[in-house]
Amino acid sequence: KNTITHILEEYEVEKDFDVDSHDIWDKVIVTSFHKEVLERLRSKREDITLGYLLRSYDEDVESFIKENSIDQICLNISYLDAHTVNSLQDKGMSVRAWGVKDTTLMQKALDLGVNAGMTIDFPDLLVEAMEK
Repeated sequence: KNTITHILEEYEVEKDFDVDSHDIWDKVIVTSFHKEVLERLRSKREDITLGYLLRSYDEDVESFIKENSIDQICLNISYLDAHTVNSLQDKGMSVRAWGVKDTTLMQKALDLGVNAGMTIDFPDLLVEAMEK
């Protein structure tokens, strides 16, 4: 079979259930460091939200994102600064932070204004910080 679930299995992506059979792709964001995974997923579904995980950013990344209709650029929080976030958002890109391992880095992501969220292990503290 050539469904999204089978593509994910081919790349040994862990999952708890078959997303295809539940028809919840509008609630799922798939992020990957691997261009080929994102390309294959996009070729199967236009409605999937895709995020490209990166350690750093360069012009080649921008063309890949545009060519494959990638929804989010996901940069490591240690790479992000106000200039980078503003520049990417000015180009119409959604910016997500990953590698947010503590509340100091979480606050940095909030202060920078990442507009596509962040990957964290403590959502309760994020909610608390956003309510302030």
